[in-house]
Amino acid sequence: MGTQVKDVVIKADAPTELLLKKHADYIEAYGKKEDGYEFVMTEFLRLNGVYWGITVMDLMKQLDRMNKNDILKFISDCQHECGGVSSSLKHDPHLLYTLSAIQVSS
Repeated sequence: MGTQVKDVVIKADAPTELLLKKHADYIEAYGKKEDGYEFVMTEFLRLNGVYWGITVMDLMKQLDRMNKNDILKFISDCQHECGGVSSSLKHDPHLLYTLSAIQVSS
């Protein structure tokens, strides 16, 4: 059995409550930084990111901050003639992203 290593020291003045507004601000801003490194490097995960972003915003009761029309247009743009949906524009359709699209759309 391994030994636990304490590799992080939490300062006494660290927040003791979940800062929901800061989390919601980050999620809302993440999709708007289209020229950022993280945005570009996670293109292949885009639709799953939309799903998880919407899910967490709903849990934080901040869903109204997400642009529903932009999200639905993105999903529509990712749909292929076969009916499947891809993770992002110019990617191949896949069952996982099709499921995420259905979950987000409903």
